[in-house]
Amino acid sequence: MNKLMVMSLMVFMGVSALRAAPVLPPGAIVEMQLTGRENFGPAYDKSALGQILHDPKMQTFLERPKEWLTEKIQSGKPGTDVEPARKLVHKLLSKPSAFGAYPGTKVGIVWVSALGADAPEVEKLLAEAQKNIHLGVGEGQDRSVIVKDTFLFASTPELMTAAKAALEKPPASSPETDLVAGTPVGWLRADMPAMLKMLHEQLSQADVAGKFDRVVKALGVDSVRQVDVAGSFDGPAIRLVSRLTTGGEATGLMKAFTALPPLDDPALKMLPRDVASGSVSRMNMLAVWDGVMEAFKNGASDEQRQKVDAKRADLEATLQFNLRDDLIASLGDTLAFYSTASVSPLIPGTTAMVVTLKDPAKFSACLEKLVTYGNQQLANRAGEIRWNIQSANVEGRKVYTLTGFPFLMPSATVKSNRLIVAMNALALTAALDQVENPKSSILDNADFQRSRKTLPAQAVAISYEDTRQAVAGIYGMMALAGPMLAAQAKLPFDMNLLPPLPNIQDKLFGTVSELTATPQGLTMNSYGPFGSKIGIGGGSGMAVAMLLPALNQARGRARQAECANNLKQIGLACHMYADEHNGQFPDKLEVLAGDYLKDKDVLHCPSAPGRPDSLSYGYIRGLTSKDSDKVLAFDAEGNHRTGRNVLFGDGHVQWMPEAQFQDAVRQQTK
Repeated sequence: MNKLMVMSLMVFMGVSALRAAPVLPPGAIVEMQLTGRENFGPAYDKSALGQILHDPKMQTFLERPKEWLTEKIQSGKPGTDVEPARKLVHKLLSKPSAFGAYPGTKVGIVWVSALGADAPEVEKLLAEAQKNIHLGVGEGQDRSVIVKDTFLFASTPELMTAAKAALEKPPASSPETDLVAGTPVGWLRADMPAMLKMLHEQLSQADVAGKFDRVVKALGVDSVRQVDVAGSFDGPAIRLVSRLTTGGEATGLMKAFTALPPLDDPALKMLPRDVASGSVSRMNMLAVWDGVMEAFKNGASDEQRQKVDAKRADLEATLQFNLRDDLIASLGDTLAFYSTASVSPLIPGTTAMVVTLKDPAKFSACLEKLVTYGNQQLANRAGEIRWNIQSANVEGRKVYTLTGFPFLMPSATVKSNRLIVAMNALALTAALDQVENPKSSILDNADFQRSRKTLPAQAVAISYEDTRQAVAGIYGMMALAGPMLAAQAKLPFDMNLLPPLPNIQDKLFGTVSELTATPQGLTMNSYGPFGSKIGIGGGSGMAVAMLLPALNQARGRARQAECANNLKQIGLACHMYADEHNGQFPDKLEVLAGDYLKDKDVLHCPSAPGRPDSLSYGYIRGLTSKDSDKVLAFDAEGNHRTGRNVLFGDGHVQWMPEAQFQDAVRQQTK
């Protein structure tokens, strides 16, 4: 659940103490409970977000996009009146509601809202909305009904039957969460084993499903039993809590934050007092390396693994050290990163990173060899700009500077047991002073201390954002790029409608997030005017943010492998066809369905949009079985993000980055 979704829920749905929750059918893999906007109350009015959105100029600014969206919907479907549907949704979201997602070939959805005395009004709104929107899921059945003063929506007849049964005979106890503090908005819970099982079952080929399972295990996702996210108003702030609960000992990437000591004040003092954004974290660097490498090993093809292993072996032979056992193992367990305020939208502030070292001497030796290797590679680089890593002895230590950037000269040095990297020499000097002799630090920042007091005392990661500076940056970028983007997309945009920046900043204060680790899992607590960081790199929960991309990566690799298997089957079918047609491949792939391909779904890439039996592969006609080195079939554009699976005439399949694929086709069609 990303930060924009959480903020939107708070704005449009309101808050109250969690009352009797609407009842969902059992078996949901994801469940969300919302308290309802009708319980808005004084908590929202007192919050910084409420005061900002109550500003008349802000309301005027937001009204124009709403009107534009309504016009777009109505122009796309002439004669459609969206107003009844808008009023219906607005009314439903003012009530305590529950949403559930259910496993299946397609994910099923159930939405339940407790209407109380407003049931007759909602029934009228529903009847008006149904005149313009098709809500049927089968003959004589509706997706949306009102039963016992309760609104029910279900995406299938089976789920509608289950929803009505749950309403007739509710469970003895309602689901609850212990994450909420303050005045709650709602919470979300996901059953991770059930989600993984559903994803596994959607992979039709056994070897691909097995690969998916191995990647999930390598990333440590299989050790997560449950994901919980909760949001609430707490005084002027929004509090967000995200928790990953493990079923025992953490594995894979999950081990990166476990079994480490909590942060202490000396670690936090690496951050200057007036940072725009900064973070300090304990992290097991070897666990990160091993988790990523194991995931790649289990998710990549044999060809990809062999190429990477060969390149790594060549690199280690050249460098004369082992990347894992020498370089990564010499790193410590504390990482600090911060940036200062931007001078203008076009001139960023300074940025620095500090990493503790377990073995400074070994790391320095590895770094020296990396610099030598890097300069050799840069010397062979074509282009007008000449890149070079220069080194100089400064007060008995080596300082490395990368030259060639028009405006930047990234610099790095090792001092005592720390590696310091900064965007230029001045920033490096400032970072060294902060590490060696801090005159002040983030601990002297009143905003940081104010927000931190509301969070757990011990944490393995802490981040801070000066929200006033972040909003100033957003205003600057909107003034610079907003009109141009609005004109390009024909969007209504007028900076003059926004409240003056000082009016917004007066209501703001710093945002602090903390990650705590226990044997039972990871918990992220955030406290700030918007609930989380809003600048680049902000997120509504580092714990969830760490998990979901890993899961997406595992699924993406599995689909890529399944797609490659599809093309291999297509290649076999083409050769079977050629054996019966004088070596000639078919004029089009659809010819193969039936006699040569028993399963028509093979013609559809699992990552492509559209029906599972639709064609989503390109094909080059006119080739024969003798054209072994020529491209025969390939992923359609957009099937995958970074490249395409390509079938050659001899039947082998190769993954190609987009540029390499385009070059191969261009050479072939000359």
